[in-house]
Amino acid sequence: MEWLSPEVADHLQLFTLPLEIIGLLLATIEVRFAALTQWLNVRLVGLHDAVVRSDLKWRREHPRLASITVWKRFHVPMPAWLHFTMLALVVVALLGALTLRGLESWPAFDGSAVPRQLFDRFAWWVYIPILVAAILMTASIRFVVSFARDRAVGTLGLVVAGLGVLGEAYQFTVGLVA
Repeated sequence: MEWLSPEVADHLQLFTLPLEIIGLLLATIEVRFAALTQWLNVRLVGLHDAVVRSDLKWRREHPRLASITVWKRFHVPMPAWLHFTMLALVVVALLGALTLRGLESWPAFDGSAVPRQLFDRFAWWVYIPILVAAILMTASIRFVVSFARDRAVGTLGLVVAGLGVLGEAYQFTVGLVA
């Protein structure tokens, strides 16, 4: 898989435009609708505080498992469900790799690339997007509340639109190179 692939750039358009629209919508809500902004800010701050409490509880109640999923130096608080999701994804990846190795040793799959292709497609289209989406969601909530606690909605809009712009920059780069 090439890094500058026109096929990836075409598929990326399905994600970047909605991200930019949602980001601009959130920024517009911040500027134009004060009551809705206040309501959303209270919810975002509450969600952020719940994430921090859940993370502290996870690390306190499951110190051995937390040592696996918590990177001490650059730790971003994550809710307990995200810790469990990360552990489940690691287990699925390990079991998938072991199953793939076992299938490749069978005479029926000898020389067949089908199991490896299925595993690669699962990794690229299911495993990695779920992991990245969960981490980005948690990190962005943490960032927007710590960056501007009373302006979290507009900041979240800028972060979401910025992710869309990164995708557009990739598409632009592919267009220049190709």
